[in-house]
Amino acid sequence: MSRLSLMLTGLTLAVPIAFGGGTPAALAQSAQPTLKWAPCADVPDTECAGLQVPIDYAKPEGAKITLRLARAPARDPAKRKGVLMFIPGGPGAGIPETIAGEIREDQHVPDFQQHFDVVTFDPRGVGQSNPVRCDPAAVPQAQIPLDRKPSQTEWEAVARDVGAFVKTCADATGELFWHLNAKDTAQDVERIRQALTPNDGLVAYGASYGSNFGATYLEAFPQHVKALNIDGVVDHTIDYTAFISNNVLSVQDAFERFQQW
Repeated sequence: MSRLSLMLTGLTLAVPIAFGGGTPAALAQSAQPTLKWAPCADVPDTECAGLQVPIDYAKPEGAKITLRLARAPARDPAKRKGVLMFIPGGPGAGIPETIAGEIREDQHVPDFQQHFDVVTFDPRGVGQSNPVRCDPAAVPQAQIPLDRKPSQTEWEAVARDVGAFVKTCADATGELFWHLNAKDTAQDVERIRQALTPNDGLVAYGASYGSNFGATYLEAFPQHVKALNIDGVVDHTIDYTAFISNNVLSVQDAFERFQQW
C-alpha cells in the first residue's frame, strides 16, 4: 500500500450517530496534551505513552482512564511526513496484536517508517487501557448444541449463564463497562489525533473491526480526516442477520475461487 486513500466501498455512511450528551465540540482542548514516550516493555523497537481520556464523554470533567499509545518512529526525521495511525481491529486487539512480532512485517510497519511515525493504541477496555475485568469462576458452562436444534430449556440455560457472567464483568469493571462502544473509541481516536497532529488531519488505516472504529470516526469528525483507508468493512448500518449472511456468502465465494484456482 504505497498511498493511503479514502476507501468506503460497500459502506453506507448516511446514518447519523448520536453521541449522547457528548458532542465533538466537547472535545476541544485548551492545550495539546504532553506525551511522555518510553520503550514498551512488551513490544520491541517501539515506544509507549499514556493519554488520559474521559470514561464518559458526556461528562468530560468526570472520571478518567489512561489509554496506552505506541509508536514506531520514522527512521529519518528529515524524511518524516507525519503520523500514520493503525486503528486496532478485533474487537479485543491492541498494540501487540497490531504492530508486534510477525504482524509488524505483515502490516508493512518498517516500510511506513521510512516516512511516518506509525502509531497505534490499546482501545479502552483492552490490553493496558483499563482492561475489562470478569470473574473467571463465572465463565458460562452451558452450551448450545451444534448438531441439532436446541430446546427452549437449553437456550434459557445459556442465557442465564451468559447473563450472570456479563454481570460479573460489569461489576468488576465499573462505569467503563458501559462506555466500550465504537462511538466512545472514535472520540478516543480524536483525542489521540489532537495529541499527535493537532494542526493536521488524521491519516489512518483500520481493518476488520477497526473499520467500524474508522467509519464511526469519519461520521463524527469528517473535517479532521486527511486520509482514511477502511479495509474489510464491518458495515454497522445493517442488522446482525444481514451482516452474518453477507459474511457467509463472501467466504463461500472466496473458497470456491480458491478451489477453482
